[in-house]
Amino acid sequence: LARDAIDMILAFGFSPAAQRGGHPAPGLWLTGSAARLLERTLDGTLAVDLAACNAYRTATADAARVRCPALVLLAETDRLTPPAAAEPLIAALPGNAVVRLPRVGHFMVEEAPDAVIDALRAFLAGAVPAGR
Repeated sequence: LARDAIDMILAFGFSPAAQRGGHPAPGLWLTGSAARLLERTLDGTLAVDLAACNAYRTATADAARVRCPALVLLAETDRLTPPAAAEPLIAALPGNAVVRLPRVGHFMVEEAPDAVIDALRAFLAGAVPAGR
């Protein structure tokens, strides 16, 4: 991958706070670790992945066919998949729970692992109310 592409993914994928450090796990450097992983990606893989995401046009129709409860985690500062872009998908899901993660970017599992696990546990326990 070209260094410019990696830098853009990191800038758009991580929240501003994550780009400055301060992760709960001492010594963990989120953007540095992600950069190393992206550098190891086979040539062309990212372009194919991004093209597939861009070409996917049936998400709303596909979501309407879901027949089980769904949890939607929205990262407040996600610039790769902005929360507002998820609204049609959320509306199409017949039974859904939405959890908004404040001050978190696209890489929510890396940035806020405890919040993600807490949301999953609450959802599985039935403690996250349906809807927005």
